Amino acid sequence: MALGGVVAEIAAAEAMKRRLGDAGDPYHGGESGRFGRVATALGALGAGALVLGRRRRPLAVAGAAAVLAASFCERWSIFRAGTASASDPRYTVDLQRGRLTA
Repeated sequence: MALGGVVAEIAAAEAMKRRLGDAGDPYHGGESGRFGRVATALGALGAGALVLGRRRRPLAVAGAAAVLAASFCERWSIFRAGTASASDPRYTVDLQRGRLTA
């Protein structure tokens, strides 16, 4: 179940970033980008540890902790990207002006 959750979370985050287009730039750079990359790495590491640790409890616990940390990092990444985009007029005012002219 955890493996499916990790795959779904990574896929949903990537789909969201692609769908945003230019407005998704804050997700790729700065603190948000770093936490996003850490989340992907921890999720993959944790899922692998869970699969390999089916009979080894310490490895399974470490994998579960990594999956939990990955989830936190992904959410923090989204929060920081929202803060960055709200403070930059390119992602708020310019997009609205573009929609009005279209």
